[in-house]
Amino acid sequence: MIKTTSNLTTALLTLMTFVIVSCDSGTETEVKKSVWADTKWIRFDWTGDSLGNRYFDKIAMFIPLTFKGIPHKFKAQFDLGSNASIIYGNSFAVYLTEYPEYSKKLDTINTEISVEDKKQGELRNVELSLDGFKITIDTLPYFKNYGDKISSDSAKASSIKHIGTIGADIVQNKILIIDYPNKRIAILDSLSSELQNKFDCVKCKMTSGRFIIPLTVDGKIQWYMFDTGASLFPIITDEANWKSFCDVSKPDTIKVASWGTFYNVYGAKTNKDIYFNKTKLPQTTAYMMTLKDYLEMFKQQQISGTTGNAYFLNNIIALDFKNAKFGVMTSVDK
Repeated sequence: MIKTTSNLTTALLTLMTFVIVSCDSGTETEVKKSVWADTKWIRFDWTGDSLGNRYFDKIAMFIPLTFKGIPHKFKAQFDLGSNASIIYGNSFAVYLTEYPEYSKKLDTINTEISVEDKKQGELRNVELSLDGFKITIDTLPYFKNYGDKISSDSAKASSIKHIGTIGADIVQNKILIIDYPNKRIAILDSLSSELQNKFDCVKCKMTSGRFIIPLTVDGKIQWYMFDTGASLFPIITDEANWKSFCDVSKPDTIKVASWGTFYNVYGAKTNKDIYFNKTKLPQTTAYMMTLKDYLEMFKQQQISGTTGNAYFLNNIIALDFKNAKFGVMTSVDK
């Protein structure tokens, strides 16, 4: 988790009454020929990795990016669980030397940014291009001791370097479309009425720029933070809740890492119905969190856990950061 103020505690969400908005569903093919016509899409790629003796092909979403004035190609993880985009200092340090105009942008003194409870630096007024979609970030956190170190020779090579994280800050007051089947996202100012009518939408809660969405689990509403950085796990929750809607007789164990800390999560098949509004979600594997910091965060923010990409891989979803609405286009023509 990342916070962009000196306060060591992320602001807690306030409880809000959610309003269900019913919209007609439609296929991606029907929409694409009309309202998608002028949309500027940003492609993303999945990155896979091995955890233990198993390979997972969708560990994380990565977006291609470039910096104005730096003639090299980079990529960053797309992580809505982070309320700020960040640059990894170990990876970017060589470019500060090669391109001194970026060294001038770095401030490590007059900053209130902290990451993992440690004061960090920040790059000021950074112009980025996300697969051709241009944005300017006024204050870009610079995580000084994170990421893989890149040598001068490697920096000059043509390989694409993993340079940081793109977080929820770039879509505040915007509407984010994630088209999972076609591996692309769009950042929009508004949706046409025709497109709005293609989504099954729900009013959500927001906390520190992150979406908290309602899932109905065994007939009861539970609130989950939607996190594109949680690609592996349809649901992560605490032990008691996990046992209430899963068959835990044969748990599955996966060792994962968060900011350099390794810990186990335990998975089990769900055995109760789970819905997003009118959309019945598939039976899947839900996971029990063991890391104390995460469990404390669940309690502080009054949520049952996190959910992410895994539940929506066959869908197009819309996250309206202006009006705190989350929508699913349930019928997708591949």
